[in-house]
Amino acid sequence: MTAKATFDFGNFAGDDILRVMREMQSQGIKPASGNKASNLASIRSWFLDFLITTLTEVGHLDDKGNADVRLDVEVDVDLNSGDTAGIVQQLWNARAKDWAVVETPITYTLTLDTFLHYFRPGDGTKQTVLSLGSGPGLYETFLGMLFEHLEATKKFRVVCVDFAAKMTRKNEEILKTVRYPIPGTQTMRGVKNVEPITGDMTALTFPDQSVDHVLCNNSLQWVPDWKKALAEMARVLKPGGYLYLFVHRHGMTVADEKDTVRLELDTFSVEDILDEIEKLGFEVGNMRQIGSQNGGQFGRRLDRVFVHAKYLPGKVLTPWRERSKSVSLSGFRANT
Repeated sequence: MTAKATFDFGNFAGDDILRVMREMQSQGIKPASGNKASNLASIRSWFLDFLITTLTEVGHLDDKGNADVRLDVEVDVDLNSGDTAGIVQQLWNARAKDWAVVETPITYTLTLDTFLHYFRPGDGTKQTVLSLGSGPGLYETFLGMLFEHLEATKKFRVVCVDFAAKMTRKNEEILKTVRYPIPGTQTMRGVKNVEPITGDMTALTFPDQSVDHVLCNNSLQWVPDWKKALAEMARVLKPGGYLYLFVHRHGMTVADEKDTVRLELDTFSVEDILDEIEKLGFEVGNMRQIGSQNGGQFGRRLDRVFVHAKYLPGKVLTPWRERSKSVSLSGFRANT
């Protein structure tokens, strides 16, 4: 049976979000100690300018800054095939045309601010940042520019992996479009340290212990085998490497032409994620709720959780449940 399937983001329930980190909106956040990105306000302004300019140049925004975004998408898929991953892949390929503009400026800046706040650049050796579920690669393209601009003595390589080939092609299109001045000169150049590839985060092609950082932004909740994806993150990370995980608390459903739900993704809680990454050898260091009544995708409620963890295989770890004041995830910072 081939049916016109639609997928959306379900109910915007906030069961895992008990407090909104309002200071992130009202006054921003300061970068972590040792991070050269000391003027977050100017970086935020640069980022927003980059987004508007880039999305206009690739045709996603008109001359007034407006975008035509579809809340639901219809595609021809065989819902009886049993191939959940294949169905999801087709749906994300269908989303490639408009996914770059579903985020709002609030979401973009809060996500970037949070990443920069917790990012640990490491020593002076070459660092690899692996971004999983990277979509059109807007965050990653900007990070590539930012790393080159701020870290003159360090070299960062950003590798973008997305399940949908059309998302990868959109990433490549954006990379070809972007040009920025070489620091201290008037010479313009393209982004050289960002590499988009098509791949499955549950079966990564990277060698064991080969990357320094794993960024997974707004994608784990839509992976059918999310535990396998987390296991792959642990496999490719070097001991002492970091995980930066943003989890979107909006479910995704696939329905047939009769609006009967045939597939549901996002079947875990944030507690489930924290328990699972601890089993894999991650020490959960920090967690933040990111929320707003609007400003999320499609202008709806912004409702996400960020988890920062260090990969310490073989080390005896104090469980996060014992270090936090409450399993309600109202926010905690470990003494590490």
